[in-house]
Amino acid sequence: MLRLYYYIFILTLFGLHANAEIKHSDFWATGTSVGVSLQWNIPQGYLLPSYYTVLRSANGKKRYTQIGKVYRLQNREWFSIVLPGNRDTLTSLIQTASNEVIEHPQQQSAITTLNHLAAMTPEPYLLIMGLSFSDTTCRQNVSYDYILLADNKKVAELTNIIGFKRTPPRTPVQTFAKELDGSVKFTWSIRGNRTAGIRGYNIYKVNQNTKLPNKINNSLITTILLDEDAYNYSFFEDIGLENNRLYLYYITSVDVFGYESAFSEAISAIPQKTQILIAPTIKSVTNFNENVQLEWEKSQDNRVQGYNVYRSIVGSGLKFKLNKYPLPNYTTSYTDSPGDLPTNFITYSLTVIDKKGQESRTSFDYETPIPDSKSPNLTGFFQCQQTDGKVRLWWTKSTDADINGYELARSYEQYAKYSIISPTVILDSMFVDILPTNSNATNMWYRLRAVDRHGNVSQWSQPLPTYSHSILNIQPPEGLTAVGNRKTVELTWQPSTSTNGLGYYINRYSDTTLTPITLNLNPLNWIENSFIDRTIAEGKTYWYEIVSIDSNYILSPPSNRVVVLCGDKFSLRAPYIDTLATTSQGVFITWKWRIHDIPFGELIIERSSDGEHYYPISSLIPTSQNKYTDVSANKGERYYYRLRFKAVTGIVSEPSSPELSKAIN
Repeated sequence: MLRLYYYIFILTLFGLHANAEIKHSDFWATGTSVGVSLQWNIPQGYLLPSYYTVLRSANGKKRYTQIGKVYRLQNREWFSIVLPGNRDTLTSLIQTASNEVIEHPQQQSAITTLNHLAAMTPEPYLLIMGLSFSDTTCRQNVSYDYILLADNKKVAELTNIIGFKRTPPRTPVQTFAKELDGSVKFTWSIRGNRTAGIRGYNIYKVNQNTKLPNKINNSLITTILLDEDAYNYSFFEDIGLENNRLYLYYITSVDVFGYESAFSEAISAIPQKTQILIAPTIKSVTNFNENVQLEWEKSQDNRVQGYNVYRSIVGSGLKFKLNKYPLPNYTTSYTDSPGDLPTNFITYSLTVIDKKGQESRTSFDYETPIPDSKSPNLTGFFQCQQTDGKVRLWWTKSTDADINGYELARSYEQYAKYSIISPTVILDSMFVDILPTNSNATNMWYRLRAVDRHGNVSQWSQPLPTYSHSILNIQPPEGLTAVGNRKTVELTWQPSTSTNGLGYYINRYSDTTLTPITLNLNPLNWIENSFIDRTIAEGKTYWYEIVSIDSNYILSPPSNRVVVLCGDKFSLRAPYIDTLATTSQGVFITWKWRIHDIPFGELIIERSSDGEHYYPISSLIPTSQNKYTDVSANKGERYYYRLRFKAVTGIVSEPSSPELSKAIN
């Protein structure tokens, strides 16, 4: 008695790629007795193609000629070869996948289902969808390259295919049999399945009497559309077996052309009743210095070959294995150095491993505080500004993972006693100190230290002075503006009106919730009114502000803050449609740029029947190209077209102004 197991796997969809040379469809080929057989699946990202074109070139010559066209069958042509119960479903899938008015996700879902049908039932769906072709004009032992077009769009290519020379599918690897009570479950590696064109697998069991292998799966175990990175517990289970008896198995792979590989290495299995493996409980945990030492009793189960140790943050539910390889079965202790973690408590647990690599469930969690006696690191940036009886202080957060917060201390003399002014640990990276009303002091000094989750504190920062508003007369510049280009941001401003200025510091934020970075190590000259930032990343958003510094090294409040999206002057403007003409081949489109330096990136052409709902009709087109023919336009219909530009950073521009085509005669 046999049972075939199918688990739920994530289907790997085919993504669009910016490089037109990268395939959008899987494409396979092999030499046969009549030449070369080619097969592919429906490309994702497009409407369902009505036909495919196969081009061929001598290997490496790149001189391609058309050798055939394959058309998708019309309903009346396939109606008689599809089971009655499947006809309505197939009709609905084809209509959904080929209707541009339907939402894009629905189209792609329908195409995924059609690909699944073709993978599970090659006949008749390869014929219906037009997904195969035989090259009978090639020469024996000559190497060829092939390109596949879907409705005149390149979707895949193959190189170095030798005519009349069959390439056998690869033999299955990493096979494994799990022995159970009266049954055996099988799993094996499917990584690289799709590229290699492996449709599925067969399992053979050696007959106890004839000693010959017999296939035991009723139908092909199809795996070509499964997620190759998923952890597959079992593809197949052979049940109804006799316990404590040796069985031998072989696995073969079958490619999309129906050819079968050689046998895998023999897999032996002995079904048997087994007791559950139980891991020992951790009996003690000792914290010393920055380490945690675990101890447990040695397992008395002679099946145990080793141990695994797991650590988890309390409440996270995630366990991380600490040892790369199982600890020997005589081990009874383990020392861990958890380091800086964003928590106060962690848990440890154990599992045991038997000789077949089977692992038990984890033992009960043992909870313990993280050992930490190390002082945290303090930030290097600490600044303050006094205005109207208040002092605003801000700093860069410490990079330590277990920081709990910060403490501030104040003194009216630089080297006198400092008093902590924050009633609790400060969680933020800024603090406003409201000065006592009875204080006549004009100068004050502040110090900062970091506090981690275990109460350890860093060293105090160096004293930071601040001055009363009466002696603080340095003002920031006004009218700060910013213009972002492809590789630079240019800042301009009106110089400060203060008379004792020394210069300016330029501050830049990539996130306004964090402390800025200062772009110039030394102050800019006091009479300067511009600065060019050449350290930007194209497509990122930055905020800028300027701070003045006087001859006493007192900083002003910051200027107005400006924001700029780098590259928006060039990279985020689509070209405009220059020509829109109808021909016998479709709608011919050309475009022009409003700038002299054409940016790097790709273009997207969008089409609409009503001027409101637009859908992409092209693959990503290099910006070096300036024309395109829409061969999918229907006769007698008019369409709106518009363009979008996609920058190398992935940002997509607003669309160009739409243009309406004439109807094709």
